[in-house]
Amino acid sequence: MHIREYSVSQTTLEQIFNSFASQQEEEQGAIRGVYQGA
Repeated sequence: MHIREYSVSQTTLEQIFNSFASQQEEEQGAIRGVYQGA
């Protein structure tokens, strides 16, 4: 198998923001679960 082309791009600000936003949503869901269970 021969690889003719390979590239690595820098992480864009949008990718960082989306990753951060998804982590925040997971944390918010966990916090809601704790309060609802109490």
